Amino acid sequence: MPLLYVILLFLACMDPNAPVNPGDTTEFIYEVPKGSTANGLGPNLVATGLAPSEFQWKLFLRQTDARCLKAGRFAVKRSMSMTELLATLCGTPLANDVPFTVLEGWRIRDIDEALASEGLITAGQYAELATSKAVSTPFPISSDTLEGYLWPETYLVNPDRFDSKTFIERQLQA
Repeated sequence: MPLLYVILLFLACMDPNAPVNPGDTTEFIYEVPKGSTANGLGPNLVATGLAPSEFQWKLFLRQTDARCLKAGRFAVKRSMSMTELLATLCGTPLANDVPFTVLEGWRIRDIDEALASEGLITAGQYAELATSKAVSTPFPISSDTLEGYLWPETYLVNPDRFDSKTFIERQLQA
């Protein structure tokens, strides 16, 4: 029995500010799924080398407030301490947005083609909405299509949630 107490005491005294793997400074993206709890992340954090053990992670969580945990993607390193890791996972997640540029002089079909080539839409989806004016417009448009009203600009778009209608409305707002 005394050996068990020594082991538990040793584990309890682990420094949460000590790097988990000081030599591995490679940055990578770690994703916290929506609805996750800090306690529930333990097995995955251990598997990815971000926490030394589930027991130590749970013990660490007993000593700190982890209700600030956010869902999203985060840049992390295995050289982070558990304290740094939790601070990162409670910080602002990385944006999923990517730039998409509409060049001056592009017509509806050009924008549609570029969106399709980026994999944001299926070909014709954007053109159908823009030519039928099936969107909310912030001002009256007397022409039959939105040709000439779609603002050329570099827009940040989320490839996972791209919506042609919303994108056209953003262009009209610009």
